[in-house]
Amino acid sequence: MSPGGVTTRHRRAALAVLGLTLAAASIGAIALGAVPETGPAAPVTIPFALLVVAFFVIEVFVIDIELRREVHSISLSEVPLVLGLFFISPPLLIAARLLGSGAALVVQDRRIGLKLFVNLASFLAETVVAVVVFLALVPLGVRPGPQAWLAAVAAIVAADAIAAATVTLAVRLSEGRLPGGSLFPVIGGMVAALANTSLALVAAIVIWDNPWGSLLLVAFGGVDFLAFRGYASLRQRYQSLAALQDFTRVVGRSLEIDSVVASVVGEARDLTRCELAELVLLSASGEGIRVTDHDERGRHIAPLTALDSTDLLWANLLARGEAFIAGPVTAEGDALGGYLAARELRTVMAAPLQTDQGTRGMLMVANPLAEQATFDAEDLRLFETLANHATVSLENGRLVDELRQEAAEKEHQALHDALTGLPNRSLFLRELKAALASERDGELIAVMLMDLDHFKEVNDTLGHHEGDSVLQEIAARLQRAVRPGDVIARLGGDEFAVMLPAVRDADAALERARALHGVVSGSVTTGGLALAVGASIGVALAPEHGNDPTLLLQRADIAMYLAKGQGSGCEPYTLEADGHSRERLALAGELRDAIERGQLVLHFQPKAHVETGAVYGVEALVRWEHPERGLVYPDMFIPAAEHAGVIWELTEYVLHEAVRERELWSAHGVSLDVSVNVSARDLLDDRLLDTVAAMLRDRVLPRGALTLEITESQIMAEPARVSPMLARLNALGVRLSIDDFGTGYSSFASLRRLPIDEIKVDKSFVMGMGDDENDIVIVRSTVDLGRNLGLTVVAEGVEDAIAYQRLRSMGCDSAQGYFLSRPVTSDELLRWVLAGGFEAPDPDPAESHARRRLRVAT
Repeated sequence: MSPGGVTTRHRRAALAVLGLTLAAASIGAIALGAVPETGPAAPVTIPFALLVVAFFVIEVFVIDIELRREVHSISLSEVPLVLGLFFISPPLLIAARLLGSGAALVVQDRRIGLKLFVNLASFLAETVVAVVVFLALVPLGVRPGPQAWLAAVAAIVAADAIAAATVTLAVRLSEGRLPGGSLFPVIGGMVAALANTSLALVAAIVIWDNPWGSLLLVAFGGVDFLAFRGYASLRQRYQSLAALQDFTRVVGRSLEIDSVVASVVGEARDLTRCELAELVLLSASGEGIRVTDHDERGRHIAPLTALDSTDLLWANLLARGEAFIAGPVTAEGDALGGYLAARELRTVMAAPLQTDQGTRGMLMVANPLAEQATFDAEDLRLFETLANHATVSLENGRLVDELRQEAAEKEHQALHDALTGLPNRSLFLRELKAALASERDGELIAVMLMDLDHFKEVNDTLGHHEGDSVLQEIAARLQRAVRPGDVIARLGGDEFAVMLPAVRDADAALERARALHGVVSGSVTTGGLALAVGASIGVALAPEHGNDPTLLLQRADIAMYLAKGQGSGCEPYTLEADGHSRERLALAGELRDAIERGQLVLHFQPKAHVETGAVYGVEALVRWEHPERGLVYPDMFIPAAEHAGVIWELTEYVLHEAVRERELWSAHGVSLDVSVNVSARDLLDDRLLDTVAAMLRDRVLPRGALTLEITESQIMAEPARVSPMLARLNALGVRLSIDDFGTGYSSFASLRRLPIDEIKVDKSFVMGMGDDENDIVIVRSTVDLGRNLGLTVVAEGVEDAIAYQRLRSMGCDSAQGYFLSRPVTSDELLRWVLAGGFEAPDPDPAESHARRRLRVAT
């Protein structure tokens, strides 16, 4: 219900109570007029002014008793009422009650309103009823004997009944309910009323017999009253200090900010014995929360987007800069008074929550549970202390919350990849371990390891910023592709891992792996360039391939290398691949040391002009003289070199050794061109250009004496990216050759655009010419293509004279293969060349005639 609705309801209830009590008072007055005033007059008459003062003092100085968190106010109002029944006329008694008690209400509430008139009407009804009952039982001016005692008790009981009825009616009309709670306060109130009545009767007897004895009673009663009030005040102060200590203990025990907030508002309301407590907390940005704890309505939390001057309590707090008390005001136009009335706040205490960063909130309590209670300076000091303790606890709670948040962020950072936000290796292994420990109902767990193809070239050419963009895009694609419950992680570099916690069988796992491969593969746009991205994925299954997380990752890694080597995209783990891949992994770890220790050697395979048989050049082929494994061929360690990131060191070594050997041959009068194989990664590395330029500058190397060979599949994967490097190498006088031609997807147009000098027909086609007409057609087409483009054509894999003669008849420029010579060491090559080298077979007359006709036709 809105505050306006509540106020209207209370006003209607007050008017109803006012009307009924006035009606009751009128009826009582009529009844009073019918009572005969008979009997002797009292020997003493209490002065009217003294009785007014008595009612005033007693209503102002009430005694508050706290019982089960409820404060009950007890006054001695029965004493002057009973004395008035004996020693003053009824009209004056009624007038004294209204004047004295009414003045007390005005002093306490400091305003004249409907509530004052309702209370006056209640006092009128109580007094009239007490007089009517008393005079109905005994005559006016009766001596205070046993009959008069009973009459006085009956009068007080009747008056208290009228007061209780008035309260009940007011609660019922304003709140729609009957007053609840235990009967103990009612019984206690009746006992106190009877005790006060007894005290008044004693005083009446003394005054009747000896009026001066009343002075002793007044002195004794005043001292006793003041002593009791002092005791009550000290006790209340002690209880407040004890409660403050309890508050500090309870609030300080809480470490989480939410628990601290709940403790602060609840304990503040209990400690101050108020109907409502409110806590406002603000952040540096001005946003925050308002927590309200009401005695009957419970706790309510509301977000605050801002707190400005429209909240008059907050505005007053900022203006004052210290705790203050606000209560009822007499000025109708007072803004704060109107604000408090709208919120149904009779009287409030508000204190700022001061921190090093300034005022960060407000603590407020309102509406003391005692009916006539208001806050005083002692209450304010206590409340200020409470607010200071609350500030410390809230600040500690905030700091603890920040520390926990920071710890959670650090844990998140420790378990997640900073670039992509994906889980890292540690978290992936943890999740995998948990999945392995859970029940699977016969289903398998699939572990996939994915490595991006040629990612190093992206970093080397475009820089790490663009490389990071590619990784983020791949991570986003994988996140969109996985299903709930799947775990995806970045293990480092360009390696990603995926765990599928429940797959039906190996075929289902491979199907998912191919789907992920399709999602990842394709064009990625970064830096204004569309990059072709590929990937290789290895799959291991639990429990088939193991139940240890690290072992499963290792076996998925082995399967990934198998997929990379075969170019299949996805491969499952197999025992057969394990031994081979383990050997490669071991070699990768030893390769860098092998380069530094000079364990790599070069073998050279000659190339000869097909027409004359003259040897004009060699291809440098690297071998590894492993101290334990013997001679290791490049197909075993070249992929490992690429994965280990030492492919450039390997290429650089071969380049220097090949050129150095050529200089040794030249010193013996043997001049041969030398060819060196380079990878696509080398073509994206500026160090290749710098190294070749330095070699050509520092050593006497004629233009065209050095040829760099690149496989067709590598050069055609991203021709736009490698073209600039090829052009600069060509400008230095380096010849460029496409190796394994025919196995890729070169086009006539792409060959024309690239600065290529030579194409080498893949040996599989040359060796297949003996029994496959298709291979003959492919070789002949390649030779024709090379001739049309002005390129030298070299046929690899020439194993016999028949193949050699066929190449001669096709007009192929050069040949290389075991028919000429196997790969040999540098010394063996030098001796072989000096001994005469290769001797070409005599041309077949028929083929020679056909070749001459072909030349004439062209």
